[in-house]
Amino acid sequence: MRARGTLQIEYQGTKLDFSKYEMIDYTAKMNEFFGCNILDFDDVDVLRQKLVDEGMFPMDELEDLKSLATLVDYVYKRKIRDKIVQPTILYNYPTYMVPLARHNDKDDRCLDMYQLLVAGGELCKGYSELVNPIQQAQAFEDQAKSIAGGEEEAFNPDNDFVRAMEHGFPPISGVGLGIDRLAAIVFDQPTLRDIILFPIMK
Repeated sequence: MRARGTLQIEYQGTKLDFSKYEMIDYTAKMNEFFGCNILDFDDVDVLRQKLVDEGMFPMDELEDLKSLATLVDYVYKRKIRDKIVQPTILYNYPTYMVPLARHNDKDDRCLDMYQLLVAGGELCKGYSELVNPIQQAQAFEDQAKSIAGGEEEAFNPDNDFVRAMEHGFPPISGVGLGIDRLAAIVFDQPTLRDIILFPIMK
């Protein structure tokens, strides 16, 4: 507000209102698009085939997506994210999306996590850290299976981390904010390169 003097600003010809925020249940939104409950699937091939059978994507566009996380995230980024313009908080993500995030107490298949989106871009992410060693070990095991299946973005298992967790972790939470993305919006710049402090890095 101090930088622009108002919470209603214009970014690349679009008026944004930071005085209010929309709320979107991520899982419910994805269920609406998929036409089913994505939490009911544990086989990426079955969910991929459903998208192909319903004519949403051709198989050759999805065949390299080796895990549920990458498949769901791909659909989200291609079909939903760019349509979110006004400041919006997304919450209630499936557990397989972030292996280090804490599971929700009411539904173990979802996470205590949120993201803030503005003009189709992810501005920040926050979540409660997973501190249960049993759940963390299982998450790493699932990631190892994804790696074996050819998933390049999966986490490598970290046994030392799990061992440390077994000795007791306090409740932890945190948030990461993309200062460059925020600055691009505040100063109405079309790309992140236009707000980098060191132009030689462009």
